Amino acid sequence: MATDVPPTRSVQLVEEPRLLKLKKMFVSKFQSTPKFYARAPGRVNLIGEHIDYCGYSVLPMAIEQDILIAAEPLSTSVLHLANTNPSYVDFSTNPNNIEINQTKPLWHNYFLCGFKGIEDHFNLDNPSGMNCLVEGTIPASSGLSSSSALVCCAGLVTLLANGKTLSKVELAELCTKSERYIGTEGGGMDQSICFLAEKGTAKLIEFNPLRATDVRLPRGVTFVIANSCVEMNKAATSHYNIRVMECRLATKVPYGFHQDLMKPSSKYVLATTPSPPTSCCFILAPGQVLPQRACFFLQGLDSGHIHMTNGIRPLRCAIPFG
Repeated sequence: MATDVPPTRSVQLVEEPRLLKLKKMFVSKFQSTPKFYARAPGRVNLIGEHIDYCGYSVLPMAIEQDILIAAEPLSTSVLHLANTNPSYVDFSTNPNNIEINQTKPLWHNYFLCGFKGIEDHFNLDNPSGMNCLVEGTIPASSGLSSSSALVCCAGLVTLLANGKTLSKVELAELCTKSERYIGTEGGGMDQSICFLAEKGTAKLIEFNPLRATDVRLPRGVTFVIANSCVEMNKAATSHYNIRVMECRLATKVPYGFHQDLMKPSSKYVLATTPSPPTSCCFILAPGQVLPQRACFFLQGLDSGHIHMTNGIRPLRCAIPFG
């Protein structure tokens, strides 16, 4: 998997109505023809919300909705971006002077993230200009990774236009870093499933190092993805980054406390909560497990102060290590 590159194939446009329609719009917009097309799917996550940016594993799968880009490399130093959705205005810039405005996260800034990621990775002194027409079927700001799919698709387009090669894993890791140019401190789930997805399976995505394992879905199973139509542009507010920081702090504070409890000892280690009691939990760091023979003896306090977590009363516990 680590050495696999994104697949390419030749298509007959008459057999692909969507590509044919996009080509006609491209010709109308730029008075020239696209030289290639790139596609990046959206995703839905099955297990593991807001934990990828802490290094924990997730279980997403790709969906049919996607970002599609028709592209034409240019010999001139200009990057023209257009969108089939008239709500998104055209944008042009010099590819040698990419600036990403974090205060106004407009649609083209996500393309620029992918472009700049490739430019910086290969230290391109004179990156190829391009005409690009973007079409998307992923509902915007709906939690299905429309923004990450655009970053990934832009990175792939820029890679091809400049004659460079990266593996799927390298592209996923690069686009994860690239999207942070917009100001969001996201993890790598969206970009990883975008490049590593395969038909008919979900993927167990693990990090450090990045790897993906097939999780076969039951035959005939149907997933219903409901769009609430409530939009949330995570780059437009600080809400997302605040959640990232909260989650990272949540893994660090209990982790340090838990390290003391993990020290081998023939004695019992008693952990108590402050007075008045508050809830307490133990979070294992990635790759860390409790000793096999460790067991919990939970002593409940006043029932009004006991918060159930998977059937465990996590307020006062004595942990023998043997």
